[in-house]
Formats: sequence, structure tokens, C-alpha cells
Amino acid sequence: MLYSMTGYGEAYLESCGMAFSVQVRAVNNKFLKTSLKIPEMLCFLEERIDKLLREQFTRGYITLTLSVKSLEEKPLIDFNQSALNYYIKQLSSFSDKSSMLRINAANLLHLPGVIEAYDIDDEQKAKITDAAVELVTNACDKLTAMRGEEGEELRKDLLKNCDEIESFLDDIAGKVSIVVKEYSERLRKRINELLKDGKISVEENTLIRETAVFADRSDISEEVSRLKSHIKQFRDISEDGRGVGKRLDFLAQEMFREANTIGSKASDAGICQLVVDVKSRIDRIKEQVQNVE
Repeated sequence: MLYSMTGYGEAYLESCGMAFSVQVRAVNNKFLKTSLKIPEMLCFLEERIDKLLREQFTRGYITLTLSVKSLEEKPLIDFNQSALNYYIKQLSSFSDKSSMLRINAANLLHLPGVIEAYDIDDEQKAKITDAAVELVTNACDKLTAMRGEEGEELRKDLLKNCDEIESFLDDIAGKVSIVVKEYSERLRKRINELLKDGKISVEENTLIRETAVFADRSDISEEVSRLKSHIKQFRDISEDGRGVGKRLDFLAQEMFREANTIGSKASDAGICQLVVDVKSRIDRIKEQVQNVE
């Protein structure tokens, strides 16, 4: 089963007289990157939550937002009136000397010490940490479920493209022997046309040798075999589960390289068109695996 890198999960929990809510969003990223938005009073949770996210996910840009509000009359912040009075006194003294200074009440609240976080003791921290782990785990489970649903659709589409590539490769392999035979016939006809009286035919050994050189130069059996082997590996890896996006991306690059080699050796318009179809499907695969975890 594959997992995409995009999704969303949220959870809500009441504990320790507080209501906690968390939202976890994930988008594509080549590596695993986390971004935490946590209230200052709960900053002691950052390390534990970041570790939890890294245990849950292997790839993607994960954004977590944690909110909290009190369920009791006691607020989660303390207003320090003495600190505010001090700032007002200092600013008022300065404003008497400068008419350009305007005191904004909202800005005063952001000054250090005016608003102080609710004091949390060690026992409460332990309880809040347990609650936060449960909360974040629930949200991550929902995010993972969504990523799994999207990943399954991705897997179906990826394997469909693999099936089409294999079908094109079978058509290419079937055309190669025909192309060699047609080349031999064209070569024989061209040489005979050059012999004016038409009574002297080219030596059969020469014709066979030239045909063999053309066949060897046009031989794509190894490339077709390797490309089919890559497709088999691609299918097997897609069943491995999570954390396979980088491996699938690497295989897609190898598949494209083999397709390019086949195209460079092809001398038939029909084969060239089939190679274009193969590369088109591989391009789709390369784009899709960018969203696989």
C-alpha cells in the first residue's frame, strides 16, 4: 500500500481543566520537515511532539497547530499590572519630549512581562504531555488514513501506467524482427537496382552480413528486458508500504533512461511512436511519485 504526502487530520481533547485542539496538515516535500505552532505556555511540548511526528512520518512537510483554552474561570494568562504601569510611566516621560511618539494600548500588551503565561507545575506538565501525545497521535492517525486513501488511488494509476508501458514494449519487440526483415528486403532491392543488366545478383553472404550489422545496431532486446525488470521492481516496491517514494522515484529515472536508449536505436517510425508513448507514461509516473511518501 502506498501513502501520499498530502492530507489533513484534527483532534480535540479536554484534560487538566483545559480544552486542547490540534490540526495537522501535510504537503509534498523531498524530505521530512516539520513546523510547530504551539502556545508559549506549552513550549515544553515542542520536543516531544516533534519526535512523535518524526516517528509517524518519513517524508513531507508537516505543519502542526496546537490551540488551548481554559475550561475554568481561571485564565491561562496573568496580567501584570505593575509591569504595564512601569512601561506607561517610561513612555509617557519620553512622549513629553517627543511629539512624534504615540502610545498604542495593543502594542503595550506585547511588551515583555505584561502578559505572563499561566504557571504550570511539573505534575501538570506530565499530565498535559500525556494528553498532548494522545491528541497528536489521534490527529496523525486521521492524517495517515487520508494519505492512505490518496495513496491507494495513486498506486492504481501508477500500475495502470506500468501495464500500458509493458503493452507498448511487447508491440516494440514484435516490430523489431519485422523491421530487420524489411531492411533486408529493401537492401536486396536497392542493390539489384544498381546492377543495370539485372542478371547479376548480390552475393547472399554480403546481404546476410549487412543485415546482421543492421540487426545488431538496432538490437534493443537488452534495454526492453531491463525496462521490464524495472517495472517489476516498481510493482514489488509499491506493495511494500510507507517510505518508498524515493525508491520509486529512482526507478522512474532508470526507466526513462532505458526508454531514451531504445528511442536512440530505433530506425522505424512505428517503433519511434511507441517509444514516445512509453516516455509519456514514464513522465506521468515521475510526476506522480513526487507525491508518494
